[in-house]
Amino acid sequence: MACIHPIAEFSYRSKCTFQCVLGFMLKGLEELECTSSGRWSAQTPTCEDVICQPLMIPTNGTMNCSYLIENLSYSSTCAFSCLKGFSLKGPTFLHCNDHGIWNEPTPSCELITLSWVDKLRNIGMITLAVVSLLFLILIIWIILMWRRKVKKEKVSPSRRKSLRETSTV
Repeated sequence: MACIHPIAEFSYRSKCTFQCVLGFMLKGLEELECTSSGRWSAQTPTCEDVICQPLMIPTNGTMNCSYLIENLSYSSTCAFSCLKGFSLKGPTFLHCNDHGIWNEPTPSCELITLSWVDKLRNIGMITLAVVSLLFLILIIWIILMWRRKVKKEKVSPSRRKSLRETSTV
C-alpha cells in the first residue's frame, strides 16, 4: 500500500493505492480515497491466491502436479506422460502463471501408428527372417542327404554283395 496525503496523514483527500505480490490477485479497487465524511471510498481490497483452472488428465495418459502454495495456484507445475503405445502431443510440463493461466494448452496422448515406410521395413525384416530360416532348413536337409549318401558309399563291395544276396533269398 502506498498513500499520498495532501492535507494530513489519512485525512480528507488522502489516496492509497494497493498492489499484491506476484502470485496474488487484488480483489477490490486498486485506489481508495478518504472522503469528506472521513470514510474511505470503498472497502479495503484483499490479495487472493492466483489459481489456474483444473486440468484434465489426457486419455491414455498420466498427470503429476506439484504445488508450492496450494492446489493449482501460481507457480504450480504439472507433468504429463502417456501409457505404453501412445505418444505425447504437446508440452511435457505446464506452469500456472501469475495471471492464473496455464502457459500452454493441455497435451494429449495419441496412438503410435507406423508410417508406410516403417510397415515396409517391418515386413522386410519378417521376410528376411523367414528366408533365413528356410535357407537354414535347406542347408540342414542337404547335410543330412549328403551324410546318408556318404554312409551308403562307405559300405564295402563285398558287404554290398552279401546284402544283395540276402535280400534276393
